[in-house]
Parts: sequence; C-alpha cells; structure tokens
Amino acid sequence: MIVSSLSLVMIFYAIPRQIKKNYRDGKCGMDIWVIILAVSIFIARAVFSFNKAFSGAVYLYVPDAAGALINFVVLLQYFGFFLGGERK
Repeated sequence: MIVSSLSLVMIFYAIPRQIKKNYRDGKCGMDIWVIILAVSIFIARAVFSFNKAFSGAVYLYVPDAAGALINFVVLLQYFGFFLGGERK
C-alpha cells in the first residue's frame, strides 16, 4: 500500500509540476530516453496489474494507468517543443 501511495504522490504532484515547468520555460528539460522509460514502465505495470486484477493487484492499476497518461503528456510536450522549437 505504501508503494501505491508514493506512486500517487509522484504522479499527482511531481509530474504535474514538471509539466508546468516545461510550459513556463517553453522547453522540455528532460531527456527523451528518461521520458520513454517512465512511460514504458508505467504502461507495463498497468498492463501487469490489470491482468492480475483478480488476484489482488488492482490497487496498482489506478496509479500506474494515471502515471502512464500523465507521463504521456510530458512526452507530447517534448515532441511539441522539439518539433515546434522553443516557445518564446
């Protein structure tokens, strides 16, 4: 249960702050491989916990699915700033 709680803190506090900082600075300060790693880990964990939902891993599904979606926003920001250039 503590893992789920810490994951929720990271997902709903730390990552939105990174999104806000990226928007304010007009660029994504994270490396693409870190973003891809985070997205892929959250997706893999969400798929795993969804498949194991009947055996008691449903408490992991909510933070992992939310983490995948929120990290996907960071990935979109990266490509938006990378392809469109830095926002002035």
